[in-house]
This record gives sequence, C-alpha cells and structure tokens, in this order.
Amino acid sequence: MNTLEACTSSDPSAFLRYDNLGNLPIHAALGSECNTTLGLKSERRLIKYLLSLDRNMALCREGGNVSVERRLPLRMSIENGWPVYDLIIDAALSRTSLRRNSRDITENMCNSTPLLHDALMGPYHQMFGIHGARHLIKKIMAKMTQVLRQLQEQERIDAAKFNLVQSVDSDGRTALHVALQHKWPVYDMLIKATPTSLENQDPSSRLYPFQTLAVALKDDTPLETSMLYDLIRGNPLCIDQHEH
Repeated sequence: MNTLEACTSSDPSAFLRYDNLGNLPIHAALGSECNTTLGLKSERRLIKYLLSLDRNMALCREGGNVSVERRLPLRMSIENGWPVYDLIIDAALSRTSLRRNSRDITENMCNSTPLLHDALMGPYHQMFGIHGARHLIKKIMAKMTQVLRQLQEQERIDAAKFNLVQSVDSDGRTALHVALQHKWPVYDMLIKATPTSLENQDPSSRLYPFQTLAVALKDDTPLETSMLYDLIRGNPLCIDQHEH
C-alpha cells in the first residue's frame, strides 16, 4: 500500500488513467480471479484505496470489445470472487464531484443500470457458494431499500442515484428476470420483496419468470426443477395468460 501511495504522491492521476484497452487499474485488478497472496484484508484495502482516489470509477465499465457487454466493477468482483462488493456499492452510491484530473472517468460513468441488476447479470464465483450468493444479494437488497427510503425523504431527488436503486431497469426488466436468466438461487427473496414481479413479462423476450427459468435450465437438476415449480405455483394464472 505504501508503494501505491508513493506512486499517487508523485503522479496524482497514476491510477486514474485508462490503458490502451480502455481499462482503469481497478478493472485490471478485478478482471482476474481473486487468488492473490495478499489476504482478505489487503485485497479489500487495495480496492478501497483505488476507489478513494475517485469513487466515480465504481460506475465505469471495463474496456475491450464493444460488441461484448462490458462489465462494471461490481459485476467483475462477484464473477471473479473479490470480497469487495460492499465497497463498490458504497462508492457508487456516494458519487464524488468532478475532479480536474479525472474528467475521463466522469465522462465514462454508467448510472443507468440498477446495482442489483448488475450484481445478478452473470454468474457468481464458486467461492461464494449458494449460501454466500444469497447472503450477498440479501445485503445488496437491504442497502438498496435503505438508500431508496432516504432518497424519497429528500425534497430534491438525485436522479442518477435513484436509478441505481430501482427494482426495474430502464428497459423494464425486473431483477427477478435477470436472476432467473443467470440461475441465481435467490428467486424467493426477490419475490418476497416484490410479489408482483411474478406477473411481469420480460420486455424483450415477452417471457414470464417461469418461462425465463425454463429457457435457462440445462442440467435439469432437482433444485432447478423445484425452482421452476415454485414459480408456477406462485402465479399459476400466468400459464393461462400465455396460452391466450
């Protein structure tokens, strides 16, 4: 950490510049599987330090092929097993003012994707396991609810921050649709928080939640089959609605 601080002291924008691929240092770190020798505390200190230089980078997409969905730091951390999702969320929800040496960061920010959607928009690392994945999403949902209530109590709502804590994204997709598409074992938690999500069709595929899961299923394990039956039992009328 002393080395990083020394680099920043000599060049304040050293860790705020994009490389030739369009990645910031935080992307370079989170883009690899978390199997460093730093240890849990040091891994968290590393990401916390990078975010402290400009919290806006928590909402900057990685570089690379424009034809591929470029990930945000939150998604990268969950996919690669970095135990820092809470640090990234806190940074994203406490956006800083524009710094003279980080104009490029602010211009490349993306605040149109709700944080819960971003977390669910892909696989979770095996280090989390089912219990860890559920705990992770439970924590994120609690944080989103807390921030949403705070925003609703304000006379003037921060629109960008408001977008980050929504249960439906700008395309009309619910977090439940995203979770089922990527087979996260959290459908019951999402339904409990928003029961009406069982009645919503995916705006692009026009599929109901149970159909979204059915399409995503490959192994047809007992757990996956049980999830499918639970979704149908939760809203059996959706079958009749689809047939008509």
